[in-house]
Amino acid sequence: MGELRLPLNAICVSPRTNGLVVLSVMVVMFSYCAHGANLLFFSGYGEGSHYLASTAIAEEMCQKGHSATVMVSSPFRYRIAEPHQCLLDKDFKLFKVNKSLDDMVATIREVMRHGYEGTFNQYVLKNGRKLSENVKGDCERIFLDDDLTQSLKSLKIDAVVYDSIFSCGALIAQYLGARVIALSPTMIAPHQARLHGIPTNPSYHPEVFSGLASRMTFSERLWNCLCHFGSYWFQLYTFQNPYDELKLKFNIRPDVSTHDLLASADLWLFASDFAFDFAFPMMPNAVAVGGLCTKPAKPLSQDLEDFVQSSGPHGVIVFSLGTYVTNSIPLEFFRLVTEALTRLPQKVVMQYPGQPPDFLVKLRDQIRTMPWIPQNDLLGHEKTVALVYQGGNNGLHEAVYHGIPLVILPAMADQHDIAVRAKDRGVGESLEIQTLVASELETVIRTVITNTSYTENMKRISAIFHDRPERPVQRAAYWIEHVIKYGGDYMRTSGSYGHLNVFQAYLIDVLVFILVVACTIALSFRYFTKVSLRFLLALSKSRSNKAKEQ
Repeated sequence: MGELRLPLNAICVSPRTNGLVVLSVMVVMFSYCAHGANLLFFSGYGEGSHYLASTAIAEEMCQKGHSATVMVSSPFRYRIAEPHQCLLDKDFKLFKVNKSLDDMVATIREVMRHGYEGTFNQYVLKNGRKLSENVKGDCERIFLDDDLTQSLKSLKIDAVVYDSIFSCGALIAQYLGARVIALSPTMIAPHQARLHGIPTNPSYHPEVFSGLASRMTFSERLWNCLCHFGSYWFQLYTFQNPYDELKLKFNIRPDVSTHDLLASADLWLFASDFAFDFAFPMMPNAVAVGGLCTKPAKPLSQDLEDFVQSSGPHGVIVFSLGTYVTNSIPLEFFRLVTEALTRLPQKVVMQYPGQPPDFLVKLRDQIRTMPWIPQNDLLGHEKTVALVYQGGNNGLHEAVYHGIPLVILPAMADQHDIAVRAKDRGVGESLEIQTLVASELETVIRTVITNTSYTENMKRISAIFHDRPERPVQRAAYWIEHVIKYGGDYMRTSGSYGHLNVFQAYLIDVLVFILVVACTIALSFRYFTKVSLRFLLALSKSRSNKAKEQ
């Protein structure tokens, strides 16, 4: 798929050939529009919100007449059998890893457990390089699989949409000679923005995982500044540099570093929306597409609908910590949560994978537990009054879409950042999951439900979110089509693609130069002043001595 170019003399023609030219142009344009692009979607292994966000775009591109191929790892092959709107079984490509589904789930649960215990950041700092090496090993297996690589080459891929957490996707795109489109399924991280040439300022743009708001005290700005530069170097060392070896081994752009290769992406899509997120400067190569999975609510099953309707005027609370978090925390935590929920007049729909404990079974008339809940459909129900959840990005935008206030129990990663934004925007409150007390949880939920300002603020944000000419997934599809035709070079600043390092981007080199020049001038002035004073003193002394002799 290339850019459509017409020679200038095709417009200035004689009347006799005008009809033929117009017909030819129409044929060319019809042919260009009729043949869709070939896209490859790589979201890592194929699990969680990362996969859902990527697949939402794949479905949209498929419905627009493009060919969308989705890569998933062999342990998650069940994704192929899931119902899809447009994608077919043949649209999936499996890549092999040396882990079973149980092994991968166990790793995810271990990470979640550290989140619940409040040691997530320490765990990542300690084990980040090891985890990255494991992911890099799985990436290498993709390029060693000749059948898979030949199959991908035969598709003549025009663009690869890859999850920015998994650098392997950018290598795949370069290997196939395709456009590179990065998709960040979380709120924008300043260190990622810097990678793509977008100006960031630690004085008001909080770093991801920092749990800070945009208005900061001096100590918070100092901490955010340290987080900002620390995150940049940690990402460089842990998640980028290890891939330099793979690039050389498979001859994938050996002339540039992995950092520069990632920075060369034609487009950067990030799952955030300024109706909720803090505002910051943008560049045209970055597009906000928060809410990729949002959609209108569908009717509930009759049994669930009857339960929701039985809540009467008090309404329903939706409680969900996600499958992996729920399976990674002790039973006593749910006993505590149940104690708080039973003190409220609302009924509760709770996600609880597996067999619920006896104390929840006995409360079935007030708390309905389900292994999987239709969260979007529940949030769109008129009886729903609040969402109590862990602070995930998809759940956030579903709540924004339907205008439901939040009570957030953040455990890890960007969940604390979402909690801070919810509180700052006046659409929810948060409590630390590690130190949760039943009475405090009850009070906060009751406050969010009874204080109408939370709902009003969320309804306003929801109205802003909906007041757009297209849905987020349609916005993503438009810009993908655009860069397939025209590329993204013209949208990048000189601060991207490795043209500027950190010292150049923040003018540290210029400031050091100015400081050196200023110090040189000051020292020179001091030196000449000192010499001049000595000369004047010597001259004065000499004249005084001559006067005495006379």
